[in-house]
Amino acid sequence: MQAIVFNRTGVPEEVLTVIEKEIPVPAEGEVLVKMLASPVNPADTFFIRGTYRFQPEFPDQTAGFEGAGIVERVGKGVRIAAGSLVAFFHRRAWAEYAVAPAAELTVLPGNFPVEKAAQFSLNPFTAWGLLEAAQPVAGEWMLLTGANSSVSQIVIQLAHKKGVRIIALVRDLAQADGLRALGADEVLDIDDSGLVQRVQELTGGKGFNVALDAIGGAIGTKIFEHIAPFGRFVLYGSMKKEPAQYFNAQMVYKNLLVKGFGVRAYLNDQSAPQRAAMIQGLIEAIGDPAFQMPIAQSYGLSQFREAIRENDRRGRDGKILFKIF
Repeated sequence: MQAIVFNRTGVPEEVLTVIEKEIPVPAEGEVLVKMLASPVNPADTFFIRGTYRFQPEFPDQTAGFEGAGIVERVGKGVRIAAGSLVAFFHRRAWAEYAVAPAAELTVLPGNFPVEKAAQFSLNPFTAWGLLEAAQPVAGEWMLLTGANSSVSQIVIQLAHKKGVRIIALVRDLAQADGLRALGADEVLDIDDSGLVQRVQELTGGKGFNVALDAIGGAIGTKIFEHIAPFGRFVLYGSMKKEPAQYFNAQMVYKNLLVKGFGVRAYLNDQSAPQRAAMIQGLIEAIGDPAFQMPIAQSYGLSQFREAIRENDRRGRDGKILFKIF
């Protein structure tokens, strides 16, 4: 089988290569998946560069974490039927075949769109968990930083269906029409000197009720000052390395809740009924043809350099996807 591998960490275009490998054999509790598609996520490039939360194993570390495919074989003790369409987030996805623990797989309806299935196991889980952490309700204002990210686009669509009013902050207002089409009520330039005034106008001077912040730093400090009493401020990224700042009095007198969110810890803490409810809710939401998870370009495994270059291009509208079979 073909697989995209690397033998040292570094710039993806320089260290990746395609080789032939033996098709892996699933051990007890594992499943062999014939891969259909796999996206390029930030986690993938961080892993290749050696800056992810765990390190590659050489030689011939297969790249890629997320994907979808058809169950080819199962190991002892696995009750997933061969021929099932499954999605997963696990190592070694950028290959024609991948082995993953059965516990990491989500079985999807056979007619579920493959391009959505390939993106099912990371950003949708993150978006669902963020909304569960923040608990926005119909009529409340929710503010998003990094609003054009894949996670934020899913959050916007899920929250809009709940009747939540959404302020999307971006650095390029060319993205505004697309975000409004997903359900954002207003799209604002995060660097605009009039940002705070516009937020106050939108919220009737009360401030927003919920913030999902992926940036931190001075932006985090700036928006924190304008959250409404009893607001929820959820941090899930740290694009800026400098700290965000606040005074205890801001939190105390407004009765604010500030919490961090990491998707791995969130998923590990879920009960079986909670996981089942999340999966079913996402299947129903994402399976709707109106739900958008756009693909910018698709490539074969041998076109990995073109795929990586396109993934690095600013202004790209949608995910880069490896179509494998």
